[in-house]
Amino acid sequence: MKKLTLSRNKIGPSGAAGLQKNSCWRSLIVLNLSDTSLGYNGAAELSKNISWVELEVLDLGTNTVSSQGVRALSQNETWKKLHSINLCSSDLNIEAIGDIVRFTSGKNIISLNLADSKLTDKGVTLLCQNESLTNLQNLNLRQNSIGSESAKELGSNVTWTKLRTLDLQSNCLYQSGMSYLRSNTTWINLVDLNLAYNSIYDKGAEELGKNMT
Repeated sequence: MKKLTLSRNKIGPSGAAGLQKNSCWRSLIVLNLSDTSLGYNGAAELSKNISWVELEVLDLGTNTVSSQGVRALSQNETWKKLHSINLCSSDLNIEAIGDIVRFTSGKNIISLNLADSKLTDKGVTLLCQNESLTNLQNLNLRQNSIGSESAKELGSNVTWTKLRTLDLQSNCLYQSGMSYLRSNTTWINLVDLNLAYNSIYDKGAEELGKNMT
């Protein structure tokens, strides 16, 4: 089996414990456990897995994984091929950023979904300073209570040279944030930028349009 989807089932920690013990799914590439009531205990159980050596995509969105769960996941040494991680709406916060950095360190992370994670400007600043995300192509930071300070950090980012999609919807970037974003000269491969619901207005649009590549 290469793909397993169990989303919207109340699996919980005990179910996660049972799944991770399976030693036959050595070809498993995609695992979708979104909205399955895992909690941080379920994430901790998953982190014990030593069989899914081919795992590339892990979807744990809409679970209360919390920073404790991410910390446990960061201890796994088997999923070396993991390149896409979904942790959206998983009750994260700024405290989880350090663990996310450790979780992604040494991996070829291409896609990272941290939407609705309460990161705030401080969390995004720490994320931007993570120099291990050199192959990042898709980043979702939707609805994270971030403002112009985050835009400044994003605008000065020089690590994400392969970034193609950036979702910043439903934040508070305002006009000042647009001047920072348009100043970035690293994202030459960016093809999709979502700035919906950011209170940008006409002046912000004018600012954004000045030098966008």
